[in-house]
Amino acid sequence: PARITAEPVLAKAAHIARFTNASLFVDTFPYSAHTTCTEALYSGLPVLTRPGKTFASRVASSLVKALGLGGHLIAFTEPDYVRLAVVLGSNPEAVRTTRGAVERQVQRS
Repeated sequence: PARITAEPVLAKAAHIARFTNASLFVDTFPYSAHTTCTEALYSGLPVLTRPGKTFASRVASSLVKALGLGGHLIAFTEPDYVRLAVVLGSNPEAVRTTRGAVERQVQRS
């Protein structure tokens, strides 16, 4: 919990720039991120998500999958979501590797 922060609304450029301060974007469920997920991925930030049954719950997973990273960042059950969050949150090297993969895929897209 000490590593989770709530941030104020900022101008667009400052908002995008602050993604470099994060190591992992933990998506919400059942309503997933839309524009913010796109911005996070664009900045190279890995987005961990869990799709649901509705459009609103599948946007982030669709974006992650479009980058070819679904196998690493999409969990289909709550226990898997928690497990992946713990693994990535406690392993800085895994996060760095995943961030590199996101950055490479964004550059290719």
